[in-house]
Amino acid sequence: MAFLARFLSTATKAWSREQLEDVASWAQTFTSSQIPKGRMEISFNRSRGPGGQNVNKVNTKAEVRFVLQAADWMPEYTRIKLGEQEANRISKEGHFIITSERNRTQTANLDDCFVKLHEMIVKASEIPKEPDEEQRQHVRSLAKAADARRMQEKRRNAEKKQGRRSTDF
Repeated sequence: MAFLARFLSTATKAWSREQLEDVASWAQTFTSSQIPKGRMEISFNRSRGPGGQNVNKVNTKAEVRFVLQAADWMPEYTRIKLGEQEANRISKEGHFIITSERNRTQTANLDDCFVKLHEMIVKASEIPKEPDEEQRQHVRSLAKAADARRMQEKRRNAEKKQGRRSTDF
């Protein structure tokens, strides 16, 4: 995870609203066919999924990996968010790894890997909404109620301790 910490620390920056809107518009037009499959390392291993005796003979588990930091085919914001949201998929060397063994064929599992990657990229490209005034007011009222509860509990504890004190000296 040292790589991830280095990657995220160098990538922190303030994003303008215009940059975030560019990322959102890119994500809306992005399809799984736009993923550069030629820049990915693809390998196949033995699957532990369905298939009977065939599972012991054929390498059907698909594994797709690429260096997240060097993935210049997606916006920087998306790369950073993808690294944060899917930190467990990043190896020590900085490779982003996706595997699939749902199906009995290599091609189906490979397609499933790219579908998973597409879904992760779209999710990482989502821009958080600004809270509206109603939501801000609701949060303020919750904070005020929490403070009131905390102060009430504090008073109750003080009275309890006051009652334990002896007045005889």
